[in-house]
Amino acid sequence: MFFKACTKDLTGYGGFQYELGKVYETDDIDKWCWFHYTKALKHSLQFYHEPDTRFLEVRPLGNRRHFFTDYSNYWTTDRLEIVREIGREEVYALLLAEGCHYYYFYQLNPPYEIMKQIRPKRLSEGLKRQIAMRNDLTIEQKKDLLPVSWHKNLPKT
Repeated sequence: MFFKACTKDLTGYGGFQYELGKVYETDDIDKWCWFHYTKALKHSLQFYHEPDTRFLEVRPLGNRRHFFTDYSNYWTTDRLEIVREIGREEVYALLLAEGCHYYYFYQLNPPYEIMKQIRPKRLSEGLKRQIAMRNDLTIEQKKDLLPVSWHKNLPKT
């Protein structure tokens, strides 16, 4: 299975518009400008990690090129099929199975049950602040996720 992440309106890099079930081709000779995708869903979070990011299963049908650096790992192809959209629960399950880094996972605003599973032993100050400010979590859930030293920063119930 291969993956592509997009904005909430299914646009990708440069505003390119995708549709489910379509095949896209390019005759661009620059392999970097071909259609991007990843072999692991967690790698797509390096490029798209807003809470409303949408994830697609894709199938490369043409020539392929692998790009790997210290901070990214993705592929490009000159012919790409958009197979289906991956539902949020499946996204969470795939990211858990891949051992996705907490910081990237958290950017998707996962529900409390998922956050509880992936919470690292130590949180950065920024992540502590973000958890404290989440409106969808109860005070008790926030207390469960945050260190005791942060409980005084939470509103009284």
